[in-house]
Amino acid sequence: MDAEKIKAERFFLVNLGCPKNLVDSENLSLELMKMGLVPVSDPEEAEIIVINTCGFIKEARAMSLNYSRAFERSGKKLIITGCLPKRIGTDEVRKKVSADFIIPDWRDIPALIKNKRTKKAGNSSRNGLGEYMQNVIRINTLSPFSAYVKISEGCSRLCSFCSIPFIRGYLNSRKEEDILNEIRYLAQNGVKEFILVSQDTTMWGVDLYKDRSSLLRLLDKISEIDGVEWIRLFYIYPDTFAEKLIDYISSNDKIVRYIEMPFQHFDDEILQSMGRAT
Repeated sequence: MDAEKIKAERFFLVNLGCPKNLVDSENLSLELMKMGLVPVSDPEEAEIIVINTCGFIKEARAMSLNYSRAFERSGKKLIITGCLPKRIGTDEVRKKVSADFIIPDWRDIPALIKNKRTKKAGNSSRNGLGEYMQNVIRINTLSPFSAYVKISEGCSRLCSFCSIPFIRGYLNSRKEEDILNEIRYLAQNGVKEFILVSQDTTMWGVDLYKDRSSLLRLLDKISEIDGVEWIRLFYIYPDTFAEKLIDYISSNDKIVRYIEMPFQHFDDEILQSMGRAT
């Protein structure tokens, strides 16, 4: 089915996976709305169905395929995007699901519709943040008072068991001022709690500013923004910097006394086989 046949006005977006995916879906919705498309909460009312998939673990891949198959005979234009086609490839997804378009990078979708691209032209995948991460205005679907804020994309750790660098690319931090501008905008619109997310939050800014303390300075500046009452940190890597971060959290009343961080194994040999520090 050619992209030129897409003339739909309404879209239904299904988000699967992690909070980072949710931020991507929010940004995609905003871009489609800028083009005049209207989001709907009922798929029966939509002409376009977009599935933003997860491909990280086996169960998530199965869920993404099941959701996609539920719409393949709906008579709607079905677009599959996100981590699943990045992880297993567009050809493999096409073998499993009958979709109109399989677009690994969601940022290609607005151009697909706007410029009437073909399926083949829409199959190129890009890593990095792109201009959308410089946007101040954004949609927040989490709650009126809480929002996820993506501070970077990708991870450069290369742990032996993890596919994130393959799916999302290496660490690519957002610029400090872009993050602060987004938080100012959200705070002015009633958001009180800001949940910082990325694939590796402790490494934010290292690629831009060459300093492991960049995150602490960012937290200082976020804390000074009017309207910010709580800051929550997700996806903390368990290394020595985490100890400095915990000390910092104890001195900043706006940071919630909670961090989302995986437990390490206690055996050095297993840690080495995982590609983790010992």
